[in-house]
Amino acid sequence: MVEDRIDALRRTPLSETEVAILETELSRLSDERDRLDAAIEAMEFVAGNAEALGWDDAPAQLEANRSLVPALEEQLRRAEEALAEAEASVEIAEEEFERATAKWQDADGPAVPPSDDCGLRSSASRRWRFLIQPNRPSQPRVTRCTD
Repeated sequence: MVEDRIDALRRTPLSETEVAILETELSRLSDERDRLDAAIEAMEFVAGNAEALGWDDAPAQLEANRSLVPALEEQLRRAEEALAEAEASVEIAEEEFERATAKWQDADGPAVPPSDDCGLRSSASRRWRFLIQPNRPSQPRVTRCTD
């Protein structure tokens, strides 16, 4: 093991002046390395953003887009008003439909299920009663069962 490092033992140790010179050189090389690292990072940024760096009309574009905001807000306001009107129209139409359906059901007369003596099972009778509208007149239209 000592034989591998014998050359280090044959040399005289560095003087304080030589150590100071080497430390100065180390400091200078470290600074140079940091400067080159920063230059590499800057070049990578330029390469990654080359297109954006060419946007010399960006301020004009930004101003043009800012002028669109009031127009878009007005368009949104008009659309919201139109939506509110359409929803009100739908509600009115649904109410009219319900009234017309009720009138038609009243004019058509009640739906009376056939009696069980017509051969229908009780489950069919229950389903029939489920389908009967509650707002129909009490006068039955069908009074007896026919085969």
